[in-house]
Amino acid sequence: MPWERLTAGAPASEADAGVGRTGPPASVFSERSTSRALAERYLRLSGQELIAFYSRESPIEIGLNGRTFVLPASLAWAPRAHGDLARQDLTFTVSDTPFAVDPLLADYRAPVIRDAAHDDRLFDGRVVRLADISSDGAVSLCPASYFDALSTNFAMDHRPDARRETLRQLLHGGTRALDRFCDSRLANHIGVVCMLETADGMLVAPRRSGNVANRPGSLSASASGALDPADIGPVGVGRFALSTLAKAAFRETFEELGVDMTQLRFLGLLRELLRGGKPEFYFYGRTPASLQTVSARLRKATGRGETISVTGFALHSDRVGTDPASRAAFENRVQAVLDQSSDAANLTFAAGVLLASAHVLQSVV
Repeated sequence: MPWERLTAGAPASEADAGVGRTGPPASVFSERSTSRALAERYLRLSGQELIAFYSRESPIEIGLNGRTFVLPASLAWAPRAHGDLARQDLTFTVSDTPFAVDPLLADYRAPVIRDAAHDDRLFDGRVVRLADISSDGAVSLCPASYFDALSTNFAMDHRPDARRETLRQLLHGGTRALDRFCDSRLANHIGVVCMLETADGMLVAPRRSGNVANRPGSLSASASGALDPADIGPVGVGRFALSTLAKAAFRETFEELGVDMTQLRFLGLLRELLRGGKPEFYFYGRTPASLQTVSARLRKATGRGETISVTGFALHSDRVGTDPASRAAFENRVQAVLDQSSDAANLTFAAGVLLASAHVLQSVV
């Protein structure tokens, strides 16, 4: 099961961690994979091991039906004003200077890059790095290489023959915390994740193809992917807001899904512990299309090769009111989504479900 019981003093095994989580028992999500894909080959720690290793981080905890669910991720920027994109106080600027991996990590990087060059599923395209974020919400972006991401964020538990430590232990073992973005030696390329609810109240969950390089065969968030420089290229020089970034990031994705997206809300900027603090912008949106329409249009989409099928889970957020009965019924539906997704869910789906459900409950007061 992806949800494991998390208790105080959780063993760290490979992570060689110290003190585990204290407090009442909870359930932590563990993203396990049997895939030998390069993007997952060097990511080995369970959710419990990650919580123990990053003992100075504050993992995301969400209460549901009297239970506490813990995500192996920290929150770098919390949503304001119920996720209204125009009120997030985040402003973005783009630099033309590309990210370069620290030469001192060359022996970690070299074998991964060599293997990537011989994998037909992989292409060393350009991604967007989150270079820095200040306390007032000023975010600095710059271009980076996808292969540099593969050899850093996606290789955290890689230990070359010449080294005694994994990359995770080398970079974070002393502090037991993630580096600040401005100090990080990882590519930290930006991911964008959206949970989409249909007009008939169904949460859209694509099952990824077994041929993709990242999270093959899993139930994933409705839409997800790395931010491409082309997505923000039309924005031009200067500062822009989260609403502009979101529209640019999801324009192509939702054109491929073949449905319109409305009522988009920001759920937070997360840092995945498994991938060394990789930043992920999470969103929740609605579509006037039904689940049946989404499934039909997906079959004709240009990106359909990445998805086997689309599953819908009953969410019906529009049925939630201020009364305890409707809120309890909604929590039961969310619990059913987590139970029904079982071992198939990846972190983007599990985190998206919990963050979206928290947003819905907080918005109805």
